[in-house]
Amino acid sequence: MVWYSEFILWVLGATIKFAGKRKFIWNGEDTVVDKEKIELVAELPDFICSNLPFTFSNNKIYQSKGLIKHIAKRHEDCLPYISRIPDIIKEPDFIGTNPNEQVTSFELIKKFEDNIQIGIKLDAKEDYFYVATLHDVTDAKIAKRLTSGRLKNVDKTLWIEL
Repeated sequence: MVWYSEFILWVLGATIKFAGKRKFIWNGEDTVVDKEKIELVAELPDFICSNLPFTFSNNKIYQSKGLIKHIAKRHEDCLPYISRIPDIIKEPDFIGTNPNEQVTSFELIKKFEDNIQIGIKLDAKEDYFYVATLHDVTDAKIAKRLTSGRLKNVDKTLWIEL
């Protein structure tokens, strides 16, 4: 399975190799990841926080090393967008919540060549948000979610930092 995953990633233009339990190489960058730790990805801008239907004290968004494995297994066509997660968090085109989620969560969508959605969930026990998934979403699905109110357009004029 490992050689197959490495081949798929090579075809997609990304290089990722798992070396033991605590280390991976992503596009030539050697990164040590403690099994118990998570990595800070970005801070959620205030204008995004104010558009969410809940309040929270920590606006930092993290990801675990398992996210890359999840994307490789379930959404391999989206692997090139992993490095764009900070861009999606800082400058999304759409923001929304999934009414089917049982935990505090929200979703952000950014239009690149594809429409890429990330799902962000709250780890209530440890009090931090983490990126749970990343996948593509169709224009039709975005339009349906905008109509239903599940998604909102993000006002890009709010991106100006003082």
